Amino acid sequence: MRCLTGRPASPGRARGYSLTLRPTESVASRPAGDPAGEGLRLEEAISTAQTELATLAQRLEERGSRDEAEIFRVHAQLLGDAELVKEIRELIASGRPAEAAIHQALEEMARAMESLEEEVFRQRGADFRDLAQRLTAILAGRTATTELTGPTIIFARELTPSQTAELDPRFCRGLVTYAGGSNSHASIVARALGIPAVCGVDPGQFPPDGTPVVIDGSDGRVSLEPENRLWVEVGAGEGEGGYGSGDREPAHTVTGERVRVFANVAGPAEVAGAVEAGAEGIGLFRTEFLFMGRGDWPSEEEQYQAYRRAAEALGGRPLIIRTLDAGGDKTLPYLGVADQANPFLGWRAIRISLDRPQQLITQFRAILRASHHGDLRVMLPMVTTVDEVESARRLWDEVRAALAGEGVETGPIPFGIMIEVPAAALIADHLASRVDFFSFGTNDLTQYALAADRMSPLVADVYQPYHPAVWRLMKMACDAARQTGIEVGICGELGSDPRAIPLLVALGIDEISCRASALGAVKRAIRAVDSAIAAARLERALNASTAAELMALLD
Repeated sequence: MRCLTGRPASPGRARGYSLTLRPTESVASRPAGDPAGEGLRLEEAISTAQTELATLAQRLEERGSRDEAEIFRVHAQLLGDAELVKEIRELIASGRPAEAAIHQALEEMARAMESLEEEVFRQRGADFRDLAQRLTAILAGRTATTELTGPTIIFARELTPSQTAELDPRFCRGLVTYAGGSNSHASIVARALGIPAVCGVDPGQFPPDGTPVVIDGSDGRVSLEPENRLWVEVGAGEGEGGYGSGDREPAHTVTGERVRVFANVAGPAEVAGAVEAGAEGIGLFRTEFLFMGRGDWPSEEEQYQAYRRAAEALGGRPLIIRTLDAGGDKTLPYLGVADQANPFLGWRAIRISLDRPQQLITQFRAILRASHHGDLRVMLPMVTTVDEVESARRLWDEVRAALAGEGVETGPIPFGIMIEVPAAALIADHLASRVDFFSFGTNDLTQYALAADRMSPLVADVYQPYHPAVWRLMKMACDAARQTGIEVGICGELGSDPRAIPLLVALGIDEISCRASALGAVKRAIRAVDSAIAAARLERALNASTAAELMALLD
């Protein structure tokens, strides 16, 4: 077995046979035709591309991946940019064929983006190359889709967002690239599709096509011709038990502990699929889909209808609704706030809601009204202080009383908070007495605890969810919850990693909410846990000095 090491880009483990995608042939050698004819070919290619991009966006949106769908809506808007099209037309008028003009104009844009200081903008260079590749493929009469027929691990120097979105997750089991990072659009799309991915692997080490491969997108390892034990182990954890498998049986550990397994969703459209895949409830209902891509706040009725549809689709199963988590990387133009130097440390989540109390009241009213249709719970994001909880809870109680005065029936709704700021973990004993449950948001908890932007590849080696500090913070919050008698869940990415399950069970986590594609693997991991062994392993993990030392315990 030979092991390649890269950077994690999309979590999960999978196995398959390698296939290296190679760059398409150069477009510059085609002779130019009449400029008017070349201009007409350009218009037709742009129109076709915009249709294809709209279809891609709709496909992702139907999966509940609204934010990822927006990538391709932006691509379509770029193709309608008058200045960009004008530049391509001027190159055609100078005697270049449409293909060469497209390639030159968009490559210049890509290089301009890559010359910028901010990494998040440098990653956007791939978007312009994506558009160039799509347009030139249309002009050449080629399809941009890679057809696969069996379990495949794709190797490529670079993948565009479109190439990634058009891969069939039934057959594409993993992605290995040289270029890109965890915040590239290709990686974001891979995560939305539940495809493990690793970036930063030297193309000179890519294996011959057909080589057996096991990929681990959680720690950046790619095993070539793996030992039979690893091949069988990963095979038992993917495919048969993934998204759509219908594993509806409750999960108990070997020693009899019951752990509920919920799913994270981004809208009502994704709920039915999660239930079909075995979700016992929704542990994170992201409400941002209602607030983004529009010019004003959503109305109470619009929110109510969305929450009602989700509750009814669950058929009585729990639905945990997170209040608006805007800010950070999710901007709302109608907030009317200037750009922040450090948006993840600035005005976001519960801070925005409490500063815009009427909007929080509107959201609370919609949630309370929808509680008549199912088992709803509400959860506040990014809580840092006791004052935030008490202020939000006062509004909640006032809204409940106002609705009762209007004769509106509301069900009993547990009121919880996310533990995703170290301060919240450190004062968990004070917070626990004021709420009904905790839920760990481990993505933010990790980046705040380690001062490492989870979107930046420059500190990817610092952003370590298995750093002992992260687990010590979770242990503090779990201990406080136990002493107070409230439940604890997890809805961060760590809950989708089967390797973490024994330690989460040992912490006393009552409910694990994961990506729908990970439901089967998480349930199998729970069923393999022996509580005594897990408790001993947790004690050693909390005393580890590094993430590598802690992860060695999991292996």
